[in-house]
Amino acid sequence: QARRPRVPPELYPSSYIAERTCAWLERHATEAGGRPFFLQCSFPDPHHPFTPPGRYWDLYRPEQIALPASFYQPAIGQVPLIAEAHEALARGTAKRDWVGEYAVTEREAREITALTYGMIGLIDDCVGQVMQTLRRLGMQGDTVVMFTSDHGDWMADHGMMQKGPLHYRGL
Repeated sequence: QARRPRVPPELYPSSYIAERTCAWLERHATEAGGRPFFLQCSFPDPHHPFTPPGRYWDLYRPEQIALPASFYQPAIGQVPLIAEAHEALARGTAKRDWVGEYAVTEREAREITALTYGMIGLIDDCVGQVMQTLRRLGMQGDTVVMFTSDHGDWMADHGMMQKGPLHYRGL
């Protein structure tokens, strides 16, 4: 697994967003006199680069990550995009300098997935912070909370990472 980043969790973008969201709720509770509100709290993770902070880096062990059955399907006979990505991996010419799709080795798949799970763990804690603030302020009873996302990640489905134009289940 790659070197652990030195960014503490409290300086990570997801933590900042949770902090600003809670601060906004605090201000609204004291200044708005119970008026309705809309607040969008948008976490950028989990996303490339795979660098969860602090304890979230080691929260999941790569060797314990189960890969999807499709990871072990041969690239031969796959759709061209996947076949080409696996050929580039075998040649050592895989492009990984963008958020686009690329093939990975088993070790890479497990490490990236473990780090992604770490980022999700931080988001879980951040959402918990926001929910706790709503409870503490007595706003939970009349606040609707919706949790959405913009897309998934292949997470080693067909030996691929990131996202791309093939709409497999993970995306």
